Amino acid sequence: MRSGGTEKAEARRVAPEAEAVLSGPSSASRPASGRPRSLPVSGLLLAALLLVLPATALAGKTSKREKGDYGTTYWTHLDQAPYPAKGFKYKDDTVGIFVPRHYCPVLIRATKKGKHRPPDYSCYSEKQWKKLKKQGYSVRRVDAVDYVVHFHGHSNTVAKTFANHKLREQFSLSLQNAILVVPQGPVNVVDSDCGKLESKNGFRNLLKEVHALLQDEGVVGRKQRIGRIILTSHSGGYKCTAMSIKLGGIEISEVFLFDSLYSYTEVFFNWLKSPKGKDRRLINVYFRDKPRARSEELMAMLKSARIAFAHLTDSQMQKENFSRKRLAKESILFIETDLGHSQCTRDNFNYRDYLFSSRLKRFRSTDWFKKKGLDKLELNP
Repeated sequence: MRSGGTEKAEARRVAPEAEAVLSGPSSASRPASGRPRSLPVSGLLLAALLLVLPATALAGKTSKREKGDYGTTYWTHLDQAPYPAKGFKYKDDTVGIFVPRHYCPVLIRATKKGKHRPPDYSCYSEKQWKKLKKQGYSVRRVDAVDYVVHFHGHSNTVAKTFANHKLREQFSLSLQNAILVVPQGPVNVVDSDCGKLESKNGFRNLLKEVHALLQDEGVVGRKQRIGRIILTSHSGGYKCTAMSIKLGGIEISEVFLFDSLYSYTEVFFNWLKSPKGKDRRLINVYFRDKPRARSEELMAMLKSARIAFAHLTDSQMQKENFSRKRLAKESILFIETDLGHSQCTRDNFNYRDYLFSSRLKRFRSTDWFKKKGLDKLELNP
């Protein structure tokens, strides 16, 4: 696998003819009269190509690759990161990208003819393809790359978010075949602003650059496209989530809010109410007074629009044996939690289980946790 830095350096090397176009004629290209000669056609073509190349093709770098028990974290600095941005004082352009150890870039989607059951997914290989065909499955190749983007809360950094909420561990244990992206917001201050994400197509530009960088890293293929996108946020990450839905310029499939509905209820309502709303999914966990008030406001809006939703408490979920399988069937779910503000992502493996219930593509069945004893697993501080 080639390093992203090496490929970026190679991408920035400009052919001599193009350099002549970009910097102007050198003394070597001038006749005695002092008038420059006509530029070669190849130089003009190269210059034109450089002008139309997307910005992300020359942007972004990986500063560190951190391998762990659960996967690999790419610490990156991206041009399309939320910061720096015009009109904002913050400068940190860090974006943490986590690729779980089990991640497979290309999948096989297998279905049995005549049987009404969800498709099975497995990692692509010619051997597996032939095996499934022989067993009577209808198979097709899946090249789309799914992403989960998490927006952290106030007084935080990407590193602290990974550590305090055990996001990488829980993301890996969710078994979803997706990639986790955590952009840096305002560093260690009480501020919900999100820089470039407050501009049209800001979120799409960020994700396209993430995707291009992972192609450079050899994590995903050159011809693979962006697939389903889930947004998750804790606390003050609500604004970035709302702006990505409203202005992001790319379809968001699911949203998970962890005590994070402080404002923009109309944005979330319109997202659910739209013609595409029936295919979208919201899980909203709330604890503090303000997220509680906004949650009640959003539930009233949904009720008035005759949009169905479920509303439960932690204790009701436990009493009713609210299994992962049932959780996956709920399209809009409000959960009043008693876990606390900072614990609602981590305790009870909430982040893991809500991701497990998502409509992303995973390899394991819902009874896998019990078989492996993971229901009794503890996340160490």
